[in-house]
Amino acid sequence: MLLRRCRDMLERHFLLQELTRYRLRLDHELSAARDNQRQIVPSDEDAKEITNWYGCEIAAHYQPSSELGGDFWGIRNIDENRLIFFTADFLGHSLAPSLNTFRLDAIIKEMEVTSLSPADFLANIKASLYTLLEPGQFATMLCAIIEPKNDRLVYADAAALEPIFGNVTTQNASLMDGSGILLGVRENSTYEDKEIEFPKGSFMFLFSDALFESPSQDGKALETEGVLELTQSAIVKSPATPFDFVLSEFYKEVSQPLNDDLTAIWLSH
Repeated sequence: MLLRRCRDMLERHFLLQELTRYRLRLDHELSAARDNQRQIVPSDEDAKEITNWYGCEIAAHYQPSSELGGDFWGIRNIDENRLIFFTADFLGHSLAPSLNTFRLDAIIKEMEVTSLSPADFLANIKASLYTLLEPGQFATMLCAIIEPKNDRLVYADAAALEPIFGNVTTQNASLMDGSGILLGVRENSTYEDKEIEFPKGSFMFLFSDALFESPSQDGKALETEGVLELTQSAIVKSPATPFDFVLSEFYKEVSQPLNDDLTAIWLSH
């Protein structure tokens, strides 16, 4: 009996040691995956170098949740008058959405932007992703082509969250149409270009659902209308740094840790 107890205790001890080693190895691999995801999105310096050429500015913020997520964004120049900007979010929190961000990054790096239609850009992405995604894997995406010299912005949406457009000079902000079909749902999906005026003082604010779904300390979430109200308040109270104002007010109230990845991007002209 004593020998059996000793054997059982030793087995439990070795099992706990093995579980601890597995957990440490898993934590290390998840941390490495998060670091790699950060490296495929533009650095502050890269984004500044691109946007300054066109007389624009971009500010971005990312806070990962405790799990791997599928957030991704990028920006690149097309020609001397136009730049292209895009965001994507693969649904879910696991290794699969994270891996899909690397697939999307590879697809976009191989693509030549031959059309000045964001809808065509999404259609090309959809065609490439459709054969790579496993059943049940989907992504939202928004693409915009900005022509600062012509005060023009055209965007197309694949079921991404409604972007907020506004102007710090006129102190107005509004949610725009975010309709469209998820990437990965249908092979023959089509998208629609939407054009808006984008003069000096204009901005486009994009954010992931963590911004409006994360509960505050009283258990309430901002929801999309709350984010719009916060944005409106930011351009009135802090027109020089509205993005910083939004994030500061959000983190004053939100409960930590976040349940989802938070990606927020502010592009201004």
